[in-house]
Amino acid sequence: FVAFNANLGYDEMNRSLGCALGLNARFLPFLYLCAEYGQTVARAAADPDIQRNGFLSFSVKLETMGPHFFIVVQNTPQIGMRKLMLGAQGGYREWHGGFMIQRLFDLFK
Repeated sequence: FVAFNANLGYDEMNRSLGCALGLNARFLPFLYLCAEYGQTVARAAADPDIQRNGFLSFSVKLETMGPHFFIVVQNTPQIGMRKLMLGAQGGYREWHGGFMIQRLFDLFK
């Protein structure tokens, strides 16, 4: 019913260490609600590109027999763990929406 996840990453370009915690909750056999929060926890002292506010993301996931569809709302337009670790420039005042399609191809079945 509920699954937790944790991500840890190091960004060599910005010399920063970041982490993210997430939660996935299944409400129907095909419908999930997801939330994730991430923050840079150690960074270079004078790097202006790294924001003080972490990223916050909420999504609804619809699983079908093939692809999975996500509708996402988050406080940054960035994608990918390395960019998300840099934080949200607008803090928690600016929100962005989007969608994602995910598909698993099992090549060794």
